[in-house]
Amino acid sequence: MTKFISLRPSTRDLTGQSFGKLNVIGPIERRQFPSGAVHIYWLCRCSCGKEKAINGYTITAGTSMSCGCVFKELGRARGLANHRHGRTKTTEHRTWSSMRSRCENPDHSNYPNYGGRGIKVCDRWQVFENFLADMGMRPPGRRKYSLGRKDNNGPYSPENCRWETSPEQTQNQRNNLVIEYKGRRGALASFFEGGVDHPEYYRVQQRISRFGWSPHRAFTEPVNSQYASR
Repeated sequence: MTKFISLRPSTRDLTGQSFGKLNVIGPIERRQFPSGAVHIYWLCRCSCGKEKAINGYTITAGTSMSCGCVFKELGRARGLANHRHGRTKTTEHRTWSSMRSRCENPDHSNYPNYGGRGIKVCDRWQVFENFLADMGMRPPGRRKYSLGRKDNNGPYSPENCRWETSPEQTQNQRNNLVIEYKGRRGALASFFEGGVDHPEYYRVQQRISRFGWSPHRAFTEPVNSQYASR
């Protein structure tokens, strides 16, 4: 007999609700992730007949809509398509496959950082040929390029993605400080020519994140000010 856990008053009760092919039976486990976040896992019965414990966050975010059977069906369909295009072992195809796995497969080790926090792959890129047509071949040369997103909280889509070098991806990391300054919102590094390598970047970053200064003050307060280190 399945043993269910009790919920805190502030936790949304999903019991009895349906999401896609899933019908939620009840809460069975709390799991803490390395980030410190605690998620409730719910026992769900899929319309295919299988029961599985699924992260409540991914259920309500719409990234888990079945026990995984839909993902497998899509995988088989993609396999047939891949056989036709003959590019299953290319860098571009491996990039596309990895992108989809971390966004759509709850068993992927990086899923909590992508699909688990609502990052999705657009409908057009469910097909590899569309991804390749939009992104093109990975740039050649000695510099290492990988698939990056301009908005790291946004989806994988033609408008939000590009081939990026490692320094560009570092500048666009999810933990990069986002500010509003001079009527524009963006990562702090984007306000400096040269990004995080600019000699003033660290000082301004510390003023904002450590001392709680406003962006305007952090950028304009003279270095020799009596308040510059507070």
